[in-house]
Amino acid sequence: MSDPIYLDYNATTPVAPEVIDAMLPALRDLWGNPSSDHAYGRRAAEAIDVARARILAGLCDVALVVGADASPNGPSTDLGPAPEFSHPDLTGKVVQLSELRGRTVIIDFWATWCPPCVFQPAELNAFWERHQQDGQYAVLGIEVGGASAEEIREWARENDAVAQYPILTGADEDLARRFGALGFPALVIVNPAGEIHAVHVGLTTARELEEQVASVARAPASAPTGDAG
Repeated sequence: MSDPIYLDYNATTPVAPEVIDAMLPALRDLWGNPSSDHAYGRRAAEAIDVARARILAGLCDVALVVGADASPNGPSTDLGPAPEFSHPDLTGKVVQLSELRGRTVIIDFWATWCPPCVFQPAELNAFWERHQQDGQYAVLGIEVGGASAEEIREWARENDAVAQYPILTGADEDLARRFGALGFPALVIVNPAGEIHAVHVGLTTARELEEQVASVARAPASAPTGDAG
C-alpha cells in the first residue's frame, strides 16, 4: 500500500489520486499551456504528466502546497539556528555551512526524481548572476535523493537545468526536514548570523527571492548563533 497523498502542507487532509486528475486542468492553467511556445509552459506541462504518473504508481509522496509561503511559521523570521552540514560539490570541494557565516545563504533542497525541481535552477541562476559579485550572498543546491555527481550532471543537461552555483551531493531528506523543508523543491534562507530566516516549499522565482532576501536586511540584527547539531 502506497503512502497517502496530501493536499495541505501539514499533511492532515489525505486525498485520492482521482482528485489529482480533477486538479490537472487548473494546474495547467497556472503553470502554462502545454501548447505554448514558452519554455516554462511546455516543461511544466511535462512535469505535471510525469508527477501524475508517479502518483498513480505510488512512487512518491505529494504535498500540494496552498499559499505563497509554505513555511509552517509563515513569513516570520528567527526560526532557529540552521543545522550544520558539510558536503562535497560536483568537483569534490567540501562546502561547510558555518564557513559561510556573515553572508545570507540561499539553499535549494531538491532531488533528481522531483519533476518540479527542474524549474528552480533557472531562477537561482538569474539571482546569482545579479549578486555573485556582491559578496553578501551564497547560493547552494543540495540534492537529497542520493544521486551521484555524474547523475546530477546528466539530469541537469537533459532538463536544461545546469546550475551556475555549487550543487552539493551526499545529503538526504533528513537534512532537508531538519531545515523545515517538508516537500521539494524547498528554498531555505539562512541569515548572516546562521539562523533560518524563511522556508518556502515550491518554486521560488528570482523576483520573489529578491523580496525575501530584502526582508533579511530589514530584520533586526541577531548575534551569531552556535551550530545546531
